[in-house]
Amino acid sequence: MNQDPKPTNAVLIPQGAFIMGTDIEPFYGTALVNSEYAKLDEAPMHVRFLEAFLVEQYPVTNAEYAAFVQATNHSPPVHWKNGAFAPEDANLPVVHVSWHDSKAYAQWAGKRLPTEAEWEKACRGPDGRIYPWGDIFVPDASDATETPSETLQILTAHLTPIGTRPATASPYGVGEAAGNVWEWTADWYQPYPDPKRKTSKQVTDEKQKALRGGSWLEVRDGTAERYFRCANRLQAPPDYSAGNIGFRCVREAPPEQAESVHVPIEPLMGYIKKRN
Repeated sequence: MNQDPKPTNAVLIPQGAFIMGTDIEPFYGTALVNSEYAKLDEAPMHVRFLEAFLVEQYPVTNAEYAAFVQATNHSPPVHWKNGAFAPEDANLPVVHVSWHDSKAYAQWAGKRLPTEAEWEKACRGPDGRIYPWGDIFVPDASDATETPSETLQILTAHLTPIGTRPATASPYGVGEAAGNVWEWTADWYQPYPDPKRKTSKQVTDEKQKALRGGSWLEVRDGTAERYFRCANRLQAPPDYSAGNIGFRCVREAPPEQAESVHVPIEPLMGYIKKRN
């Protein structure tokens, strides 16, 4: 393992509370639904508290992953020709990596994969927004505060180099939080605990890992409005890989940053009660 991880492009996510999950009308009667695409596995909307952590600003790139492959003799992604990526693809997110591959890279780099909660907070901020950039799916190009280029940054039907889509950034400045690649998380896919829910028939055993983010493929397929939501969840076996799945890493915040200003729980709890 590399014992000297570089803090390049690390974004501090402060300790404190945030809104996680989604309101679903079948569970809450007359409750507001924050998206017509909300799914049962996202409920209930709830408040979580997390300690401070550092998250990489962008997904891991081909160039970064190649350093790991060279140092450890780990198998390269299957689409790399002769075990190497094309030079012009150095800054594209690495894809065709399984959960096991992603975890191995993170351990080598002295980091780890984010939990679902960490990923959602980094993407969503503390205010419960639907998308990383706000509550509206695609910025309105007719609005004086928006430009057509911002819409095009969100709706890109192919992999794009990291750092070229600033309109997709989260409130904390985490880039590519939606629309480039799905991202592996550390967690097994499980339904959220909910006392209002009857016995669930959803997956409850440890066979599927949770992914977050939404990818370029959903733009091509016309499903981006649903899958780009911060609360959206996907699942896949840990040995699965695809051309639209990558990852990013997190690590613990150093002591001098761990006590940073944070969002208290009480106002967020009041917000949820008001919605219900």
